[in-house]
Amino acid sequence: MKYLILLIVVLQISNVLTQSPPKLSNSFYALVNVTITDDKGEHHGNGQWGVNDAEGKGVEWYEFDHKEYTFGFIERYDLGKQYDISSDKKCTSFPVNGSIPLAWSWLALADFVATVGKGSEAVDIWEAKIGYATLRLGVKHDDPTTPVYLIRNSRDERKSSYYFATWNPTAPADSYFSIPRECPSSKSFDLGAAEACVARSTAISRAKVWVANKVPYNQGGDYEGYREDCSGYVSMCWESSKPGHTTSTMHEIAHPISKDDLQPGDCLLNAAEHVVLFGGWTNSAKTEYQAYEETRPGEGTVTRPTPYPYWYSQSSFKPYRYNDIC
Repeated sequence: MKYLILLIVVLQISNVLTQSPPKLSNSFYALVNVTITDDKGEHHGNGQWGVNDAEGKGVEWYEFDHKEYTFGFIERYDLGKQYDISSDKKCTSFPVNGSIPLAWSWLALADFVATVGKGSEAVDIWEAKIGYATLRLGVKHDDPTTPVYLIRNSRDERKSSYYFATWNPTAPADSYFSIPRECPSSKSFDLGAAEACVARSTAISRAKVWVANKVPYNQGGDYEGYREDCSGYVSMCWESSKPGHTTSTMHEIAHPISKDDLQPGDCLLNAAEHVVLFGGWTNSAKTEYQAYEETRPGEGTVTRPTPYPYWYSQSSFKPYRYNDIC
């Protein structure tokens, strides 16, 4: 009997090790219920998420019980623009180029966790720890091409949960990607007159110091006057004021650029969550770059090849340039 039990355990372990990550369609349309948990509490909303991968179009729009969390954006890689729309209907355009990022590329790094539930309610759970965040996807056990939920835990105990009320693995109609009339065709930025500039080579050299010294992630600490988190790190690389800007205020010292304009010393910024320093392309197709980033407790400052623009939540990561870099 004990040999039979051992055989069953071995077969179960083997099944977990050989199970492949689910393959979800990168063109889809979904109605989504959203919950964001942060230091202000729990916020509930709902909206839509749609992508036409072949035509380079994407849209997300969510409305919350608290207006400050309402947001949306429209990706039009076919037009070279992304439009971010705030809760007060203000719209900002950003340049984009190349191919629209794939929504589920991070699954290639995911590990199988468990199957929960029984029968038609059973869900397979997949998890990936990337950068400073942990992503967890639940898919139907009897149909792993259909997502049930997506959960992202990021820094500062912020948690975003997306529950799929509907899922259609085909591209939505073109009308879903229409650009609101509030959105400008372009936006100009006043860069100011810099009295001095930081050399790109200096920014990269400073980035390598924290990597070599294994500076840990600690928002309550500082290293040579700069906050030990993602934005404090990039602020240090740019030699901006101590203890460093935050992701939400980096637009005050940097401006959006296009993918093709990226050079070492620029950054990829998600103003709500994270920022990484761009170290240069690692391939001629410009689908991967060398990133320098302060990640999470236990990992700290690292450098590694990273898919453009980032591992996940790709539409929220945009290329920026420090106003005083040269």
